[in-house]
Amino acid sequence: MPFSLEQDTLSKTSPASPTSKKIYQSKLNSFEKEGLATNRAELKKNHKKVIAYIESLYPDDDGGRQKKRVYVFAIFWAMDAAYLKRKNVYWKYLQKINPTRTSTGEAWVPAAEFKSSGEYPPAH
Repeated sequence: MPFSLEQDTLSKTSPASPTSKKIYQSKLNSFEKEGLATNRAELKKNHKKVIAYIESLYPDDDGGRQKKRVYVFAIFWAMDAAYLKRKNVYWKYLQKINPTRTSTGEAWVPAAEFKSSGEYPPAH
C-alpha cells in the first residue's frame, strides 16, 4: 500500500513538476515500507524515527546531504500549509544537512542570507 497523501496535497497548486512528484511519492513510500509512516499524521508523530531513517541512508558528505534533503522536501510536499508555516522538526533537520558550495567549498548559505549580505547574486 503506498503512502497516503491527503486530498489538499493532491489538489494544491504546487511548483513541483510531475517528475518531482513521482520522486517525492517514492520517498514517502519508502517510509511506508519501513513501517515508519503511512500518512501525514504519522510523519508528524514519528518524526524522530523518520529522521533517523533518513540519516541512516547516506553518508554525511555533500552527496549524501543532497539525497537526504530530497526526502525532507518530499515530507514538506506531503504536509499541510499550517504545519509548514512554522519552524517544525523537519525544517530544523534540513538546516543541519546543508551542502557546501561546490564551486568554492564554502558553507552553503540560503538565498535570503545572500541577499541580506550584499553577495547576491553570487559572483561567477
